[in-house]
Amino acid sequence: MAKVQNTFLKSKMNKDLDARIVPSGEYRNAVNIQISRSEGDSVGSVENILGNNKVFDFQARTGIANLYCIGYATNDQLNTVYVFLTDWPTPDVPLEKAGGYSNTANNFIFACNVQTNTLTLLVEGAFLNFSQLNPIYGVNVLENLLFWTDNRNQPRKINLDLANPSNLSNPTYYTTEDQISVAKYNPYSCIELYQESFLSPNDNDYESTMKDVVSEYLPQSLPQAQEANPYYNPTFQGDPDYLEDKFIRFSYRFKFDDGEYSVYAPFTQECFIPQQDGYFLFPGTTDNDNNDMSAAYRSTIVDFMENKVNQLTLLIGLPEVGDPSFGTTNLFNVLT
Repeated sequence: MAKVQNTFLKSKMNKDLDARIVPSGEYRNAVNIQISRSEGDSVGSVENILGNNKVFDFQARTGIANLYCIGYATNDQLNTVYVFLTDWPTPDVPLEKAGGYSNTANNFIFACNVQTNTLTLLVEGAFLNFSQLNPIYGVNVLENLLFWTDNRNQPRKINLDLANPSNLSNPTYYTTEDQISVAKYNPYSCIELYQESFLSPNDNDYESTMKDVVSEYLPQSLPQAQEANPYYNPTFQGDPDYLEDKFIRFSYRFKFDDGEYSVYAPFTQECFIPQQDGYFLFPGTTDNDNNDMSAAYRSTIVDFMENKVNQLTLLIGLPEVGDPSFGTTNLFNVLT
């Protein structure tokens, strides 16, 4: 039997004529083709393209029916498609007014590698707050970060390398909203420079964490006996003169696991206590010509206005690990 083979040199689709009288070089219908739009000699030519095959079954993977794709992003370098899925059809108006979300919704973010046919679940949970009424059009892949926004929640992002590197069935790296929000948690309280006093029997007494630990005795005037410094540390290894001429303040910020930094916390007060605690003393004599006040009056120089602090304890309030509400703090000390 003779074999009829047509070459569509004209690359022209002809819908005007009956299929029985379409001239050679033209075609009536075409499936899985694309028309070249280049500016070269091949412009307008017909090329075959691959058809569509069912590669991944999300219902079999999740056990959830009626999943709806509300957005996707492609990564040509990794041959990977990132898909956003949800079964939540309509927003819960009372919950939205209260600033919450439905805890019965099933939301997923999958990475689909079309080259290796690998399906990786990156994030799952009701906290994603997806809705079929809010498709995700704003989505981008920047290096190893996936950004998206759906006009329903604040802009979000995840780290593709850290989300589920072991391809677990139920990833637990991202479990709360604050972990995926582009607006990161910031330290809003400054470092504390006071603590409960160990010198007082009263539990409600506090003292400064700024101390002079190199002076054996406290400042004293003539009527008083010399008093020992309770904070004196004869084995102090630091530089006792490092803060002598400095008005120093402290702050801190968070560094997140993907290399980002938060904004700075409020700065502390100046960590400065003048020598002699700011008092004009009368060292060893009642002669008015031989005391701090007279010396300052004659020279206009107050020699003891230097920082006596040489040891600091910084109390930094941090959210407890595993506490999404950040309602309590865990204090730790940093010594300088």
